[in-house]
Amino acid sequence: MTTPIPITIDVTAAPYSADNTGVSNATQAFIDASAALCAAGGGTLLIPPGTYTVGRQVRATQSNQGYAYLGEDIITLSGCSHPVVIEGTGATLTLANGLKFGSFDWSTGTAYTPASLPFTDANYAASVGRMLVVKDNPGHVVVRGLELRAANKTYR
Repeated sequence: MTTPIPITIDVTAAPYSADNTGVSNATQAFIDASAALCAAGGGTLLIPPGTYTVGRQVRATQSNQGYAYLGEDIITLSGCSHPVVIEGTGATLTLANGLKFGSFDWSTGTAYTPASLPFTDANYAASVGRMLVVKDNPGHVVVRGLELRAANKTYR
């Protein structure tokens, strides 16, 4: 039995075509590229230099969904049977402007101020999702040279 050759997926190449200028939202490109990498069992996720705008939310369409705005995860590495390398030297993922965070009325989408604290009703929650999720990978995961930016803060 031969070991499969690890693949390299470039998020800026077709079919992913992530915009590294920051003009267009690249969320779907990262979701699709990381899913393809995991489907292949692992390898390298190449994120060429540039600024990538990421992040989008789904608004609740009815009550009791457990959120008002639900953010999507950007890069998810789950169940990769071989090692994974995220190579992002010179790459920055920046959350898109206009994402909601805090408490919002699910029916109107407007900010919600609770009458008293603590306030724990998840149906009013707004999350921006996670930029990087790593779980259930028997091989190691290495992240190099990738900046994550949110709310005018940088995480390295």
